[in-house]
Amino acid sequence: MIRHGRRVLDRRGIAELHGISWSVARSGRGVKPWDDPDNPHPEPVNASPDVVKLRNAMWDEEQATAFAAGTSIPDLPTEDHEEDLLTDREAAAYLGLPLREFRDSVSDGRIPEADEKHFRVHHWLRKTLDAVDRPGKPFGGGAFSRSPDGRTPRERMQAALAEWAPDTKVTAAALARVAAVQRSTARKFLAERRDSAT
Repeated sequence: MIRHGRRVLDRRGIAELHGISWSVARSGRGVKPWDDPDNPHPEPVNASPDVVKLRNAMWDEEQATAFAAGTSIPDLPTEDHEEDLLTDREAAAYLGLPLREFRDSVSDGRIPEADEKHFRVHHWLRKTLDAVDRPGKPFGGGAFSRSPDGRTPRERMQAALAEWAPDTKVTAAALARVAAVQRSTARKFLAERRDSAT
């Protein structure tokens, strides 16, 4: 997580702080500053207990700079802020979703695309996640089955279509988002309607 107002560095940035050329740092020669067992570096801000090796590790710039200078390492903020930036793993956990379901939901348009990208890692603002519309908590454990009012996905899609003007061209992505169903479910439903109309 990149806390609000903080900046991050990748391995290249860490190497520069220590006066090591990137070509040398990535060659495997010598001990890397972020991987020295005798002088433990601050943890990456996107470290995760279920990921053994981070491909795109990022460190808080202020902490990394202090470490390289041999000065006291400042603590990171601990209070949540609406403009904290969360990785997909963190965002999934924040919403109470399995990681795969979170990623599928982004692909289906039920969760917005990432707000920012840092060192090839997508991040979502906490306020973006807070605004995710999850009527009846449709994610996880029976996701997109019956809603609290007892309506099935088909009934929700029929109700959603009734709200659009008759000549509106409705896409599967739009229907999936409004009716809280999978995009594939919406696509199949729309195809059935087209077939029955011919």
